[in-house]
Amino acid sequence: RLVRQMLSSIEKKIEDIHVSNWGSVHSRQDGAFFFEAERLELILRSVHGLRDILGDYLHLLVPALVKLTDSLISPGLNDHGGGTNGYTRQKISSLAVVTIQTMSVLLQTNDGGPITGHVYSAATPGSCSSLPARSAQPLMRMLGTESNVNKEVGHAIVEALCVCAKQLGRGQWMPFYHTAARQAILSWQERVRIGNDVTSQQTNDADSEGSRRQLIGLRLYDEI
Repeated sequence: RLVRQMLSSIEKKIEDIHVSNWGSVHSRQDGAFFFEAERLELILRSVHGLRDILGDYLHLLVPALVKLTDSLISPGLNDHGGGTNGYTRQKISSLAVVTIQTMSVLLQTNDGGPITGHVYSAATPGSCSSLPARSAQPLMRMLGTESNVNKEVGHAIVEALCVCAKQLGRGQWMPFYHTAARQAILSWQERVRIGNDVTSQQTNDADSEGSRRQLIGLRLYDEI
């Protein structure tokens, strides 16, 4: 019962943060954006800190984090013409990355395995939870639409999709999600102009290594 109360309290704190208002000039002038942004970051960090204590239950926060991610990458919130300045956009982007990475970690906690290295490294197939399946579709939509998904946020989403793929296993992922996921990643890479410079891929070894890192989103997914 105590665990449920703690999770409910964390979820409510996440939902009480009014992300949709962050793009307004008034929100920045009265300090509301800066206060709520710092508050959200502290909440997300605390979730990471609780994973060893509430590891078997924290994945229940995933739906709230999916919803939060959707709000953070909303085109209206990040519209360059809507009064959102550079610092605000950068802060929102940073929070989106932390939110997605937190989601990726929590998708793995109900497997009871250690979480080390990259967020997808400890994922194992065959999770009994339906959360990876429920998370994959909105993540693909966020990546594949004209939302404000820059390179950093997009790469975090790709990592999250890799977690979902590992959790669901090849037998379930390939027939139902693979084609849509790969197309979403390709669409995102084209929008942010990753890997489209053919000339740069025909240079020396150092440049080739740089191009390989640029294509890590799609290459990471294909390797998974």
